[in-house]
Amino acid sequence: MDVRVNEEVVLLPDLRADEPDDLLQTVPGLYRVAFALTGNRPDAEDLVHTAVERYLAATQEGPADLGAYLRRTMTNLHLNAVKRRGIHRRSMATLRGDRQAPTADLDLRPDIFSALQTLAPLPRAVVVLRYLADLPVDDVARTLGRPAGTVRRLAHHALAELRLSPTLRPFDEVSDDHE
Repeated sequence: MDVRVNEEVVLLPDLRADEPDDLLQTVPGLYRVAFALTGNRPDAEDLVHTAVERYLAATQEGPADLGAYLRRTMTNLHLNAVKRRGIHRRSMATLRGDRQAPTADLDLRPDIFSALQTLAPLPRAVVVLRYLADLPVDDVARTLGRPAGTVRRLAHHALAELRLSPTLRPFDEVSDDHE
C-alpha cells in the first residue's frame, strides 16, 4: 500500500483488511514530526515505518488515539536510538584512548530543522511535540513519561537556546507560553 506525501509515494507495510482508515489519515502527518526529530528524510521515513510496523504487529486492540500512540512510539524509538549511538561513541572513544567522543558535524542551514538539531534529544523532542505537533503540555508529558513541569522547563530552556541560534534571529519574538 502507498500514501502520497508531498506528491511522492511513500510505501507503507501492507495493512490488514480490518485496519481503520484512521491509519491512512494519520501517517502522512507524522512525517513532519519525524523529520524534526531526526533531521533528515531517510531516518524520518524509517522512524514512521517502524512505528507503523510496531502498531500493526501489536496483538492488542488499537489505541484510543492512534496519532498520539504513533507519536509516542516514534519519540521513544528516536530517543533510544540516540542513547545507543551515544553509548557506542563513548565506548569507541574509550577504546581508542580519546579524551572526548567525536561530535557530529552539524549542517547549519538557515532553517528551523537545522536549529533543532543543535538541541539535545529530549529538549528537541519536547519542542517538536509541543510546537510542531501542537500538543498541549499534558499530552507531551504523557508522551515522554515526564511531569508537566519538567516539560515546561525543558521547553523554556530549549527555546532560550534556539533564540541564541544565529539561524533563527528573525524568530526572536516567539514566546514560549504557547497554550
